[in-house]
Amino acid sequence: MTTVRRYVSLGLSLCAAVVLFVCLVPGFAAEKETVHLSFALPEGKVLMYKASQLEEWVSSGMDITVRHSVMVEVSLSGVTEDGLFKVAFSFTEEDASMLRGGKLEDYEPPVKLEGKTVYAFVNAENEVEKAEAASYIPGFSTEDELREMIEDWFVRLPDAEVAVGEEWRIDIVQMGMSQEGEEPEVKGYTDFKLKKIKMKNGLMIAEIKGKTRIDINKPMQFGTLIAEGKGQIKTKIAVEGGYIIECKREMDVKGKTVGKDPITGKESESKTAITKYFECKLEK
Repeated sequence: MTTVRRYVSLGLSLCAAVVLFVCLVPGFAAEKETVHLSFALPEGKVLMYKASQLEEWVSSGMDITVRHSVMVEVSLSGVTEDGLFKVAFSFTEEDASMLRGGKLEDYEPPVKLEGKTVYAFVNAENEVEKAEAASYIPGFSTEDELREMIEDWFVRLPDAEVAVGEEWRIDIVQMGMSQEGEEPEVKGYTDFKLKKIKMKNGLMIAEIKGKTRIDINKPMQFGTLIAEGKGQIKTKIAVEGGYIIECKREMDVKGKTVGKDPITGKESESKTAITKYFECKLEK
């Protein structure tokens, strides 16, 4: 297994398309099925994706289901002087709904993306080093929050050649509100594996799967979530042109929410289970 040590954040919130350039290494031999995976979206290429997210919460005897969908146009805006790819994500046709206790309620997403554009600055390993909005987006207070949202669209890559069946590990570290020297709010890892390379409908496709394990100690609206998470990632990438055909993510979180009454100071806790699903698929 190849181990890649990087600081990346988790965050299965909506937004973000992986755009990967997977180029065959010189002297590629079919029987070896070895590729070098690196980021390089072709200039002038415009990709349109349909993305959706479903999030289910069960805590304190209450169950909430939130559905969120959006169309996303992805294109290369340029390359910076230090070699980062500036990738534009433009959002349209946003729709959201919420069920509470099985009943449909009026719902507005806390972050409205329709009509907005976000820029991700990505290095060769497909790491989002920073993100910025083209205009003000209500709901985001820091650049880190914006970057964590965009990272859902990127699958981190090894910095060396990889063969079919080979794995690489990416560390997950999300500091959140934690200060330097303190434990991060989210930490863990994802083990990725190149499952196969195949030809389909005239396209060479690389299939990548990943398994994620995380520990969470994160302040939430009604207390601190202390939990463990297990997740899966399935991605299909077109070799020629380097774009994502489809990506699916699933995360199951189980633990407890610990809160404190602001008047009495009495502490309480409740079992909490969260399941998140994220999908994006190339439309054209």
